[in-house]
Amino acid sequence: MSGWPDPDKPGVPLNPERDGIHWLFNPDNDKPHPVMWVADLGTWAVGDVWTPRIVAEMGLHYQGPVLMPAEADALRAESARLRGIITDMALSDLAEMDADLLDIDPEMKS
Repeated sequence: MSGWPDPDKPGVPLNPERDGIHWLFNPDNDKPHPVMWVADLGTWAVGDVWTPRIVAEMGLHYQGPVLMPAEADALRAESARLRGIITDMALSDLAEMDADLLDIDPEMKS
């Protein structure tokens, strides 16, 4: 699987209307590489110009945009927030289960 956002457009990144750096993975050397997408040209700039077709034919796999520090920080903060919510929910569920286990049916005491 190449991971291209639109399977009908291999070699084209997420949000192709915007310039940006994206991670392309080369399975031949097992390494990701940051590569610049030039929206006005619709090509990759890698010291040379690669069209989406060239990139797809090379077998490069798309991994996503390179995040700016503020974007990465925002994702980390959101992840921590969601982990907190999940932890609180799990602890609440465990507390309810403990309460249910301690609530012995009076008919079962005999």
